[in-house]
Amino acid sequence: MKKLKQYILLVVKLLVAFTLIYLLFKRIEFRQVMETFKHGNYWYLISAFLVFCIAFGVFFSYRFHVLVRSITGGFYKSFQFTAIGFFFNNFLPTNVGGDGIKLYLLKQEQGKDGWGKSLSYIFTERFIGFATIFLAWIVYSPFFIDVYAEAWGLVADLVHVDSRKFWLIGGGVLLLIAGLLVMVLLRNKSIGQKILKGLQDFKYRLKQISQHQLVYVSIHSVLFHAFRGLGFYLLLLYFGVSLAPVHMIFLLFMSTFIGFLPISVGALGTLEAAIVLSLVIFGITEDVALALALFYRLFLVVFSLIGGVLYLTYRRSGQQAPGK
Repeated sequence: MKKLKQYILLVVKLLVAFTLIYLLFKRIEFRQVMETFKHGNYWYLISAFLVFCIAFGVFFSYRFHVLVRSITGGFYKSFQFTAIGFFFNNFLPTNVGGDGIKLYLLKQEQGKDGWGKSLSYIFTERFIGFATIFLAWIVYSPFFIDVYAEAWGLVADLVHVDSRKFWLIGGGVLLLIAGLLVMVLLRNKSIGQKILKGLQDFKYRLKQISQHQLVYVSIHSVLFHAFRGLGFYLLLLYFGVSLAPVHMIFLLFMSTFIGFLPISVGALGTLEAAIVLSLVIFGITEDVALALALFYRLFLVVFSLIGGVLYLTYRRSGQQAPGK
């Protein structure tokens, strides 16, 4: 029964992914998208790829290494585990997930008593990674509130609904969801207790991390997002688009937030849709927005394949990696 549920969930995620991809390419001609790649300065394209490499290969990996260096010993193994996790998270239609694989690999390095520490490290890295871009988005939003009005109007146009009606429908749906959540919590107190237990568990695990580690993880998280934003900005320059660098915060938050939602396999389709909508809001044409999203997806595939190669290397070295 459990396996059946997993297969059904996987099928639903794949349907979401392919539906969104279909809708994107139905609205935007692929030939038109490819045409946008022909006229830019290729140094911007190469620079963007290298910047993404630095973002993921150095800062993203070192953010993890700061926490697990006592387990992995050197940066190479931390990078190896990060890339392997990325491979499972973004390339294979697996239900295990990148974090699950990293947890297993760290446990293997520590022996019997490795689960608690490994889980605290992975959870802390994920939390701080999202918290840094979330705080940047909170600071950004009050100064550019018109962006959200534009986004709301854009979505209203896409679904062919009057903007005012869309506000009412959207607000009604949010209130309904909030009301249902309150009712569920009131009727099932065990859920509330589980949430409180989860928060207490997080507080306990956070205490296991030193302040020195938390500071360095936060610094590398900021650098990771900053370099990722620089990569997007260089891609826009390649396509001949001028956009204020500060708006990369909105794009970074949307792409990160969508990546956290478990509604697709490797955020396939959802990530592209988030990038396209985020850029169209600022007046960038749909073909350029989708071209940028596809280039970013290409980079993610390349980085994932590197993780796949490292996974095979790890298995051949005699380690008991998952799937052996």
